[in-house]
Amino acid sequence: MKYYKMIYNGNDAQDKRHIGCQEIFNNSMPDYTVCTGEYVAQWDSNITFVCNDTNENMVADWLSNPLGWCVVSKRFVNTVADLENGAIQYLPIKIETVHKQMCAEEYFVANVITVLDAIDYTNSLCFELMKNRSVIKYALKNDIISGNHIFKVKEDIMSKSTFVSADFKKAIQKAGLLGFSFTEVKVV
Repeated sequence: MKYYKMIYNGNDAQDKRHIGCQEIFNNSMPDYTVCTGEYVAQWDSNITFVCNDTNENMVADWLSNPLGWCVVSKRFVNTVADLENGAIQYLPIKIETVHKQMCAEEYFVANVITVLDAIDYTNSLCFELMKNRSVIKYALKNDIISGNHIFKVKEDIMSKSTFVSADFKKAIQKAGLLGFSFTEVKVV
């Protein structure tokens, strides 16, 4: 099966502008809270993401935000429910927009909690900076990732990279969810 790095894509058409969140209110959580792949036991559901650009006219299913968190719509939650198999913890947030009707749907921070020891460094393209290895182009171990539809990799947990199966990608595309892009990764 093919696997992909799931990437935020805020403008998938030149004539459309997805709304983006410029500010966050009531955030008492450290920025890295949902980057570590760990279950979040205490969450403040009053965290509010504010989208105040009046030129934006399209609501995406993945909202951009200053923290780089994966903020997804209820449509996303419903679309991938059969595939994610408990790999995602959904943390409720509030969205505030200039035009209240634009964002009537519920949104969540998608905290991916399935973390796999899956990078094949021999076949990945990496560089080292001050004794820290960074992956530029991933190669993942098939025997480790097989059967998983969404996950992060242990070795690169703070990079915010999320990987998905071809089935996961297909479900998102079939549902017409906006804000998602995918780059195929090598599987060995």
